[in-house]
Amino acid sequence: MAQSPEQLVPGRFRELLRAVRLTSSSTLLTVVFGVASNKLIAHYAGSSGIGLIGIYRTLVYLASTVGLLGVTDVMTRGIARAKTKEESTAIIGASAHFLVLPVLVVLLVAFFFAAPITSAMFGSSGSEHVDEVRVVLALSSASMGYAVVQAILNGQAAVREIASLSVAVSFATLALSYPFLKIGPLGLPLLISVGPFAAMLLGVRFTWKRNGLRAADFGFRSIAEVRARLPISLFLVLHPFVATTSALAHQSVMARGYGIDTLGLYNAGSTLESTAIAMLTAPMRSYFLPTLGRLESHVERRRFAERMLVVLLALILVGGSILILGAPEILSLLFARAFTSGASLVAALALSFVGQMFVWVAGMHLIHEGRFGTWVAVDTVWALLRVGGTYACVRYGAPIVAAAFVHAGAYTVLGVIYVFVTREKGVALISGRAIGTSLAVLALLGAASWLATSRTAFGIGVYVACAGAFAWSLARRWK
Repeated sequence: MAQSPEQLVPGRFRELLRAVRLTSSSTLLTVVFGVASNKLIAHYAGSSGIGLIGIYRTLVYLASTVGLLGVTDVMTRGIARAKTKEESTAIIGASAHFLVLPVLVVLLVAFFFAAPITSAMFGSSGSEHVDEVRVVLALSSASMGYAVVQAILNGQAAVREIASLSVAVSFATLALSYPFLKIGPLGLPLLISVGPFAAMLLGVRFTWKRNGLRAADFGFRSIAEVRARLPISLFLVLHPFVATTSALAHQSVMARGYGIDTLGLYNAGSTLESTAIAMLTAPMRSYFLPTLGRLESHVERRRFAERMLVVLLALILVGGSILILGAPEILSLLFARAFTSGASLVAALALSFVGQMFVWVAGMHLIHEGRFGTWVAVDTVWALLRVGGTYACVRYGAPIVAAAFVHAGAYTVLGVIYVFVTREKGVALISGRAIGTSLAVLALLGAASWLATSRTAFGIGVYVACAGAFAWSLARRWK
């Protein structure tokens, strides 16, 4: 008989609390190290440096995720479902063999195609960045290795080890920020690669020790055996391609339309948004997805998903409100005083939080169900909305804050679509009650965005009281 979430997790989600506590603590350290790194980048490279590093990080994400053909989700899913140590060890060995091919491909792309890629990203002025793009592409192989060990540990719900890896990335980046920034133009590409490289080495150690691996476990495997252990769907190949190319196109459209300096302001706000989302969703692959693998019926998965969503909504209400109302001070602290003009961008970007929570909960469910085609189709709609909307903003001379609202709107539409596509036998994964709660949270965050422009003490006081009471009611419902 299948177990309910309460039986799976004694003491009313103690495992989830532990996962959130560990990942939140590690993210706090990551943020602290990131603050110092961003300060150094903003000081030595200015807003253009922040803009460039955002583009380079997107390129690394593109190269690593497309190169891996979406196999990391297959690794996580396979290891989470493995019944024996021998089965999980076989998947780990196959993963190591699989990694060789994408690393070789990305090195060839870096050597032969850096110039046309740079031209596509930066236009006619991109010739000065060819060497940096070549280094970024070549060193993205470290991000591939990091992604593989992270996927393996996610499948084993190794929350502590995963938290340690995220800290290692940010600490290594901070430790080498100053010397790399003093190198010159090549400093930024090197800087974004050193963290994943350090985390990859540490992750290999964790994986080896946790699974009691031996050199014999990595003996030669045929292509057929690797494919049997890692059954790659065409849709798993398409999803990272859609996600990463749309992200790169989004950055390129804004760089061409608004300039690198203005893109730097947007990326500063986007960094705050992505940091908050990373902090909230860190337990999703290391806890939520493996737990879904142990639930058999749609009713049990529905109950579990709704509880997870309520937790996330309560957290984003508190965190999003702080981020929106404190944006000028946070931007000044994390970057420099010159970045405080991006506060309106932060307020607009934060409105995407509710949609992103739906995406994470429903998206993990589709991965668990193996409905990769639906996953790709829905996210393709999101990519077209975001890139197309941003292009329209540039084409018709709208301010960059309009592009931030497009970003939030695209995620909101995506969340609505996920509500419908996760229905099973006429029963929705996300209940009407949870949808009503999410609309209330979205309305409160919208009110915070409006108050951020007026910043009246009375209005902010009333808002804090209302938002705090609502977040408390959500916490009590979860208990």
